[in-house]
Amino acid sequence: MDIDKCDGKNCQTKEICLRFTTKYKEHKLEIKAPFKIEDGKFTCDLFWNETQTNIIDQLEEIMKPK
Repeated sequence: MDIDKCDGKNCQTKEICLRFTTKYKEHKLEIKAPFKIEDGKFTCDLFWNETQTNIIDQLEEIMKPK
């Protein structure tokens, strides 16, 4: 899998986000944690959890040439 790795600095969800926890030897680049906290609510448009990975795996399987 080829994803951008996040530095996780000060991120509340880094321990469950594959962009931080990934152990892949190769990744495109390391990005700064792009999260926001507005009105006390934490959001990150690049958060990538295990469920999202499973969905991507399923889509890749569907798109394979037969």
